[in-house]
Amino acid sequence: MPEVFFDDMSIEFPDPRGRNPRLAVSHVDLQIADQEFVCILGPSGCGKSTVLNVVAGFLEPTAGTMLVDGQAVNRPGPERGVVFQDANIFPWLTVEQNIGFGPRLRQGSSNEVKERTAEFVERVGLTGFEQHLPLELSGGMRQRVGLARTLINDPSVLLMDEPFGALDAQTRILMQELLLDLWERDRKTVIFVTHDIDEALLLGDRVVVMSASPGRVKEVVRVDLPRPRSFDITSDEKFLGMRRHLMDELHSETERAEGIVA
Repeated sequence: MPEVFFDDMSIEFPDPRGRNPRLAVSHVDLQIADQEFVCILGPSGCGKSTVLNVVAGFLEPTAGTMLVDGQAVNRPGPERGVVFQDANIFPWLTVEQNIGFGPRLRQGSSNEVKERTAEFVERVGLTGFEQHLPLELSGGMRQRVGLARTLINDPSVLLMDEPFGALDAQTRILMQELLLDLWERDRKTVIFVTHDIDEALLLGDRVVVMSASPGRVKEVVRVDLPRPRSFDITSDEKFLGMRRHLMDELHSETERAEGIVA
């Protein structure tokens, strides 16, 4: 059984004015294996985040099936960690307190929790900033806190909804390379939503291209590039060829989403 399994899944949202419901995601079939890094790419409004929210347990399918490790999901759970575009950390807690929040909640204040928190502070490059509040950090540093706060709980599936979308270009590259390093170490199953073709190819084992709304799986592209990877691979000829192909696919779906073509 794949780690995450979609079988003919569709999602509708009710119309607030009582008209016909809106079909957001239509007949999604997809299998994501244990330890696989899958990026979901598509135009705005195609249902990428909606698919992610079903795995997170924030939404339930209207039709079809979605299973995680062979089990239906109907609520959030610690085995599925979520990282949002907004770092979503507590502004009144320090870096150390934010990262260690989950373990402290479960285990109380112990030497084991302190050691594990210190380990994750170091793993995301925030040593020396343990006592800083989020207001004192850059956007990239806040996102590192959010990532560490999720990873310290040891989820089997990591769900990431455009986590680097609000960062400047150079910080985004640094965060992508940090995520690659962390993934190489722990090999979590990752579902990563993005608008960015280069990001999808740099990070993913496969790229799932979704159609304009209602979102369907239009194509799944296997990223046949060696690991470990760094930003240097973006100049590789094979990378550039896949980039051109995905650019064409995304451009046509974006035109459909904007009503430029039928």
